[in-house]
Amino acid sequence: PTLSPPPSPTLSPPPPPPSVISDPHFVGFHNQLYDVTGVAGQMYNLVVDNGVVVNSRFDTAYTTGLYIDPETQEVQKFRPRGTWMTGLGLVVGPESKQFTLAVSTEESSFAELCELKPKECFYGGSVLVDGIESVHVGTTQIGDSASVTLKNMKSFGRVSVVSPEIEADIDLVPPPAEWETLPEDVQKFSHVNLKLHHIALSEAANGILGCTMRLKVDSEGRAITSAYDKDGAGVLDAPVSAYKVADLTDSSFPLYSEEWANEVN
Repeated sequence: PTLSPPPSPTLSPPPPPPSVISDPHFVGFHNQLYDVTGVAGQMYNLVVDNGVVVNSRFDTAYTTGLYIDPETQEVQKFRPRGTWMTGLGLVVGPESKQFTLAVSTEESSFAELCELKPKECFYGGSVLVDGIESVHVGTTQIGDSASVTLKNMKSFGRVSVVSPEIEADIDLVPPPAEWETLPEDVQKFSHVNLKLHHIALSEAANGILGCTMRLKVDSEGRAITSAYDKDGAGVLDAPVSAYKVADLTDSSFPLYSEEWANEVN
């Protein structure tokens, strides 16, 4: 008799890449799912390790729902709720070849000029490479092995960074059309998302996202794959306030150590 071939094994889909989306929903390096609300107006370290730093700015987030603005008494189709990211800063590379990238929902200083040539300009906010504003869509080469690409997608702007240390997409997401925000208010109600495609981290990685390199276990030895509250309890090594930084390109946040954890807890 002819033997039928054995059934092929069902491949499970790969886990989603580490990311920080919307009002910050985090996906960790071991697929931990958690939120970190933090405090609006504060800046926090997301990742730090040798050769790579990622910082973020949190601000008030908004969600769909009728709301009366207490200052103007106007009825809006969206209301404040929690926080989201409005800026991301990266410091990448060894000291001799280091570059910085800062992406923010703040209006570009070239906004008026870009109204004349909208197809040539990046949409949605400001992008600074080594402190110099970048506004044209396309790719900027940085040294021998890194690049930053600005691209206008259908409904948002995307900044892609590629280097030996990190490959990531940073999306500048405007408010949905149904909110009917005024053109001058679009930046105020926009936010930033982060998706990591590659990052070379060690066990000493630190930060609100970097800490997930170390999968924690509970008192019964079970892996902690989700947080106990809206500020990452159980997943983070320290309270959210311990991850504060001075600005988006602050590279002074320490690597993880037990001494650091003991000091901040």
